[in-house]
Amino acid sequence: MIDILCISDDGGCTSLNSTPPFDFYMLDIKNSTASIFSIYPDSEIGSSSYNISNYILKLECVELNVDLLSFKLIGTPYKYSQIDGYYNSYIVFVYQMLGVGIYPEFEKTLLPIILSFDIGLPCAWIPMYNNYYRVICYLSALPTNFNLTSPIHMNMFDGNNKSKIIDIEPFISKENYNIVTDFKVYPETLLNSNVELFGFNQKPLISITINNTYSDIIYTYSNSSNYDRNNEMYNPIHSNETHTTFLLPFDGLNISEFNFFSQNGDHFSKFISIQTNITQFFFETPQIPTNSLFNKRLFGYNGFQLSIINFAFQDNNKKNAMAPFTLTILDDSISRAFPFGFISNSLNNQYSYNVTLLSTPCSNTYKNDISLLSKLDNSGIKNYYSNFIDCNGGKDSTIINPTYNSIGGNTYLVSFSANIPNKFSYVEVAMTGEIYGPEILVSGDLYNGYFEFVSTSVNGAQFFLYDSYEKYVICGDSQYKSIDPIQIFAMPNGYLFDFNLFQNFSFLYNDLDVRDSRVYNVLYYNYTDPIQRQSVLQLNGVEYDQNKLKKREYFSTFNSVWNETIKLYQVEFYIDANVPTGNYPFSLIFNILAYVYSDQLDTQLRIKKSNCDLQGPIFNSIIKNDGIILDENNKFGEIGWTMVIEDTINGFKNGYLVVRGEMDQSIYNITFNSEDLKFGTGDIYLGEYDFKLNLSYPCISQTFMITEVSLYDKLNRVSYFSILPPENVGSSVMNPFINHLHDKTINKIQLTCSKDPIASNDDTPPILTSFQFSPSLIDVGSQNRVVQFNFSAQDDESGLKNNQYPIVYLNGIFNTILECKSTIVFIDNQISNYTCSINLPVGFGYDSPLIVSVYGFINNNGLFSGYSTFHLIQFGFQSVLNITNGIKEPNLINNYEISDRGGDLWLFGTAFGLDSKVYITFINTSTPIIFTPTKYFSTALLIKNVNASKDPYQVYVTTNSIETNTITVIPTIYDLVFKYHAPESSSSSSSSSSSSSSSLSSLSSGSSSSSSNSSSPSSSSSSSSSSSSMEGISSESINITTTPLPTNSPKSCLGNPICGGPKNGKCYPKGCVCFSPWVGTDCLSKVVIVNQPSVNSGSPETEIILPVNKGSDNNNNNDNNNSPSKILVTYKSLISIVSLREIDYYGKEVLNKKFDKWVVTKLDNTTFLYNTEFQFDNMETNISVTIKWFINETQIMFSGQQLTMSPSTMKYTIGITQYPFKSQLNQLQLVMSASIESNSTDNDVCSSREFGESTSDDNSNYLKIQVADHSLYSRFIKRGIVDSNIRSISNVLLDSDLNPVSETNSIQSYIGIQIPYYTKSALIDPDFSLLIDSYQASSNPNSICSKNNSSKLSPGKIAGIVVGASCFFIVVVISTIYIIKMKRQQKKLQTSIGRKLEEINKL
Repeated sequence: MIDILCISDDGGCTSLNSTPPFDFYMLDIKNSTASIFSIYPDSEIGSSSYNISNYILKLECVELNVDLLSFKLIGTPYKYSQIDGYYNSYIVFVYQMLGVGIYPEFEKTLLPIILSFDIGLPCAWIPMYNNYYRVICYLSALPTNFNLTSPIHMNMFDGNNKSKIIDIEPFISKENYNIVTDFKVYPETLLNSNVELFGFNQKPLISITINNTYSDIIYTYSNSSNYDRNNEMYNPIHSNETHTTFLLPFDGLNISEFNFFSQNGDHFSKFISIQTNITQFFFETPQIPTNSLFNKRLFGYNGFQLSIINFAFQDNNKKNAMAPFTLTILDDSISRAFPFGFISNSLNNQYSYNVTLLSTPCSNTYKNDISLLSKLDNSGIKNYYSNFIDCNGGKDSTIINPTYNSIGGNTYLVSFSANIPNKFSYVEVAMTGEIYGPEILVSGDLYNGYFEFVSTSVNGAQFFLYDSYEKYVICGDSQYKSIDPIQIFAMPNGYLFDFNLFQNFSFLYNDLDVRDSRVYNVLYYNYTDPIQRQSVLQLNGVEYDQNKLKKREYFSTFNSVWNETIKLYQVEFYIDANVPTGNYPFSLIFNILAYVYSDQLDTQLRIKKSNCDLQGPIFNSIIKNDGIILDENNKFGEIGWTMVIEDTINGFKNGYLVVRGEMDQSIYNITFNSEDLKFGTGDIYLGEYDFKLNLSYPCISQTFMITEVSLYDKLNRVSYFSILPPENVGSSVMNPFINHLHDKTINKIQLTCSKDPIASNDDTPPILTSFQFSPSLIDVGSQNRVVQFNFSAQDDESGLKNNQYPIVYLNGIFNTILECKSTIVFIDNQISNYTCSINLPVGFGYDSPLIVSVYGFINNNGLFSGYSTFHLIQFGFQSVLNITNGIKEPNLINNYEISDRGGDLWLFGTAFGLDSKVYITFINTSTPIIFTPTKYFSTALLIKNVNASKDPYQVYVTTNSIETNTITVIPTIYDLVFKYHAPESSSSSSSSSSSSSSSLSSLSSGSSSSSSNSSSPSSSSSSSSSSSSMEGISSESINITTTPLPTNSPKSCLGNPICGGPKNGKCYPKGCVCFSPWVGTDCLSKVVIVNQPSVNSGSPETEIILPVNKGSDNNNNNDNNNSPSKILVTYKSLISIVSLREIDYYGKEVLNKKFDKWVVTKLDNTTFLYNTEFQFDNMETNISVTIKWFINETQIMFSGQQLTMSPSTMKYTIGITQYPFKSQLNQLQLVMSASIESNSTDNDVCSSREFGESTSDDNSNYLKIQVADHSLYSRFIKRGIVDSNIRSISNVLLDSDLNPVSETNSIQSYIGIQIPYYTKSALIDPDFSLLIDSYQASSNPNSICSKNNSSKLSPGKIAGIVVGASCFFIVVVISTIYIIKMKRQQKKLQTSIGRKLEEINKL
């Protein structure tokens, strides 16, 4: 890639004309007289030249010789784990490529090579920088027959049929490994009987104890269908010097038998079998009909239009309203459960739902989703565009002088000016997804303003500035800031560290005692290259608390500083109390592409003594207090639970319970702490607590259920339960009901009420009689931002239910929402008065109004009501809170973290000035100490040398003699004793580190012990689990059962630009997710709209024909045809069902049945049904094929999964009835054929085929067969409906067996859809679309081309970089631009893989 400066007096250049033409070029920046373009030439090996408007650009392309290259292992392999929908475990190698000195231009960049792996588990390689590469092998699917000590063969390809094999040594020792010493299950019935889940996806638990301190477990498990799964989400809960106990969820829905295997030398040995039948927790919620009411109206506000959007639906069946709904407007989503949106019900629990939201009227091709979906099953309504205004017009915005000011670590204060002709809307930070609206305006207005915000992303982060038309501009690394002079923006802390230059790692203390104490420590290191001292290294310590309820990742972050006295870098950090003994894991992050794990260091930080307790408090015993009957003679009563809470090491601190009424949806929030312990019943380690509901008559008989629990110990380690837990596989291991999973009713209690003669006849919900708030206009820049709500409700028949508190919701644009929970001012038999107040965040909702709604009125006969904004308007109540931001008063919002050792304190707020003073009142001072800031920004102040303090202190600021609000600063304490222990002898106490210095290039690994001692796996004094021996439990009989559903492995994001650019797709950890109509792993292929194909009356074949005028826009200008005439080229694709084969366990064909006669039935204009049947072994099998043509983009559900059908897609739904399998180990294989051909006579036409895993959310396989720049794209879902259960389906490419057509202008492939053994029926669902590609088939290294084209290099995709030849370019003129661009090219490569690496960084 090269940059070209083009100067023109008539408004600058708008295009580049070159002979030969460039494959691709793009405009980077333009002013009135000049433009800078990025060009992507595609050159063959040797010299070449381009004539660009009479300027000759000479290039030279050098061939890459892989024989001269080698790899050097940096450090030792390390393991890490992360959660991305499933729990995954990896082994990682870091390599430096040697020999690049023969290509001097590439010593500081990456060579274009391809690596593949010959091993029994998937591996991938990720380029880092400076020719460092990370090789990651996926351990979460180890087959039970895997040889654990097999070497990995890494094949290095240059893309030009040259390769080199590099051997990676085995990464698992066959001598030193972990031995399972104990195994328990929760509930105990899991071993041999049926189990119903305690909550939705709240899985049974398994306890495994190993004979080692905390380390990874190498084990796998399988069912009788040979599905293997390694290392499910396991959490250490207890450990000592010799053993560690883990908890992991048992993911066995619809599976009857599981076999567990552990390492035994170089192979796996089975140590236990579990035979059970697990069924999902039943939870029937309101269904959102597809014909739900959706409407939108526009209104003007401050010169621009806004949209009020109203959703409404009814469900006439008796349901439970506890599950949340997700509402999305233009990709901005909120999830809310009852009472939000629920406006009424009936005595039969028939629900009405109505919610009003606020939005911009604009949509575009990548932000267009309008939906209301059930979060439980993703059902509901989904809409695109919805008559929103197409906002692609208008002038572009301009970002002026962006600046990043370091706050600390990777936190930056970002400031910039901007000219926004269409008005500022918001800023989105690329890496973190942080959104900042008009509240970040400091001065000026939303058309020409100065803005500031704080970003917390590695190395800063590029950001997108959106205007009111949803058009955006990017401010990011390597973006041009100006042409005259030429300036390129560089992100902060962008120094590319070299692993080999880090030396002398050591710790202030080692062999630590963390028993009930948080321990302070310091890491020291040296870096031999003189770099800027403010360059930051981060130490990320392990977060064991588990209270984030999402990913188990690293949360405690500590930053490096330069110590001038000792001439070393240092990182002050702490290690939390009662973490596992052994080597303490952490990571060192130098920047987004460079990081090291502690396992790679030869200096390990060791935990010598610990009372390890990582499990939150649990319920030891539970007694239900019910049995009361409320009637007119007994009008008041209590029901509830008496629970013994146990936390034998850390001790219980506090928690909460949520209890819900199943009929009236009433909500009771109970908060409590250790001081609520019943007198004389124990202590914080084992004590009894009462949880009671005070109820009154009249009432309704119903069940009350504990729907959510959080219990925290003294170290903030949490246990958590919810009947609808967060979308995370790890929440099951936190369940405080672990000892009660056998009793699915333990969290339920019954209330019996006699019918009141008047109240029981109440069939109308409460009504709102008044609703007022003040002020109606509020300035969110002022210090007084409090809004007061006063309202009343009435129910004449049964009266309002006591202890229920309606909630007022304030909705802003972009689905922002605030809640104001009311209190009861007065209540009697008919009327209830409520009030609530809320202090709006500074700047919240500026430049748009806030719309108001209120929900959650419940009467004593089980009926509820609520009022959306739509209804408040309809009934004449106040409904809109107007927002302004005219007053710029100083406000103090929060502070950057400061330790108990004092030092620098950053304060954040608004309207600070040069005369700002900071007032701090410490706990031991009666008057505040005045500090003068050393750095001033409008939204941030830096105060140096703040006093050390372990206690919180009060802070306020004065600016222009105006005093701000006061905030409390809570220091982070680095040395904290929770429980005192007498010191031991010096031989076992923490010692000063005597680590030797070494560079990372010579790191070595340690080995694990294999002690045979055993210990108890649980601290629980009473447990309902059962312990099983390791022998004699398994059954060797084979039962074919339902397999866990597959997910595709993570992939690098492809394409240039990545994922086709922001309008085509977005990069996620699993790869590119494309925006309609773009598809593919790089989002560079586009669905073609074609006419519906004609019906084949003889068989379920589909022929899709597309005529294309070559050279026209329809051909995407990829043919480089300079002829003015247009040639009609026709593309034909054919989809057909070939045969049904039975194959045995070894893949050998048992039966191959081809179909001759089909009966076709027209179901509607776009749907046709084909039927055929055959007999085998006296059994008749029917095959039905439903072919449906989708004219418009449509959302469908299949096998519990929502799928998007693109326009002009043909979907095959294939059903097969019972079939007489020869063996239960056999499978059916439905063979399908797909082909595409062109009548083009050009000699340069090529074809290609691709088969692999998609990167979209549907976890499918794809087949793409391409001729020239058109493709037939086939999607094969990896699940089907087998015997009425959702089952895993595999798809295999059969081209090596069936000899498909493989010509330059015609290509064919065969796919086998493999269906596991079944007894009744199977249903599968592939689909097919025709695409136009942004690149030719010849760009595929395995393309099939004519002889005239065989000697040429394949032209690249958009990037124009040939895999197989490493090209460096000698630019005769504009050398200054070239040098700048070489630096920019390296940084763009970093950014392009940044999103994928971000997940790996959070460890």
